[in-house]
Amino acid sequence: RQIMHGTPDLGRPKSLSARDSMLRINPLITVEPIIGSLTPENAAEIIGRYDLTLDCTDNLATRLLINDTCVETGKPYVFGAVRRFGGQVFTHIPGSAGYRDIFGGEANEESDVPCAVDGVLNTMVGVTGALQATEAVKYLAGTGDLLTDRILVMDAITMTFNTFKVTRQE
Repeated sequence: RQIMHGTPDLGRPKSLSARDSMLRINPLITVEPIIGSLTPENAAEIIGRYDLTLDCTDNLATRLLINDTCVETGKPYVFGAVRRFGGQVFTHIPGSAGYRDIFGGEANEESDVPCAVDGVLNTMVGVTGALQATEAVKYLAGTGDLLTDRILVMDAITMTFNTFKVTRQE
């Protein structure tokens, strides 16, 4: 995730600097950067283009929009979030628990503090991103035990990784 962006990219859209980083690694791939925000008006069209969505967002409104769009359209997604010294990852496939099932859907002061204000250990971004990528590869390859109906919670202070079972709310 964030390792794609460097000091020369300050002020550039992340989708463009990410595209450039990925093409430096493998010039044979196709990257379609989307410049702009995901909105209720464009979410189904954008998410509908892809087999899998990775949620790497840092605000509650967009997390809920991704969840709701994927649930409504029957699309899978891999969620990842970091806060301070911790991280979380889970995978939603149609019929399994999603963001609202785990966290609810109401914003409060504690739930939507941006990383720029609250702080984040940058290495947790890399760990979380690597785990999301692993979940994506497993899903696309049709192999392994996905983090469906469970959430992986990481704590870098204690260096613990715990998995908790979650239940889909009807």
